Amino acid sequence: MVDFIQVRTTGVVKTKAALKRFQKIPELTGNALDKWGKLLERDVKNSARTHGIKSFTGNLFGNGIRWRSNRRGSKVGHLEIVDYGVYLDSMKPHFVSIKRSRPRLLAWSLQANNGAIRGMANEVASGRRQRMGIYVTPHPYISYGFGRARTRLKAIIEAEMKSLKA
Repeated sequence: MVDFIQVRTTGVVKTKAALKRFQKIPELTGNALDKWGKLLERDVKNSARTHGIKSFTGNLFGNGIRWRSNRRGSKVGHLEIVDYGVYLDSMKPHFVSIKRSRPRLLAWSLQANNGAIRGMANEVASGRRQRMGIYVTPHPYISYGFGRARTRLKAIIEAEMKSLKA
């Protein structure tokens, strides 16, 4: 797991280069941080689905993206993402050779949305073709999920402040 985002209640967000435009957040209470962290986890997972990442690519939708804080009401929380989830988000566009010796890539290409890719993958799987090449591009889902969760942060903080005053 990669500690992709670390959030502290003092107002600083440490992020990778993809999220540089979100540098400061308002001061949080520990409970508001936990609520927002779970919302952030859900939004990043939903963003991955909407960007076309399929569920069979591993456990990205299970424990592959998760929010973790040391204890309830903690002042530090972490959004952890498995390594290949970060690679899907930030890889450089490149060609990939699909062969029978790469069963995960072959399975992925057999269920692709593009009919030409599926057809060539069927030829590779049946042995009529040795290999095929496709061009793959990144799915920038993390920054979209973070931005979506960021817009709801103020409402969570205000609700938490109201509950603390009452």
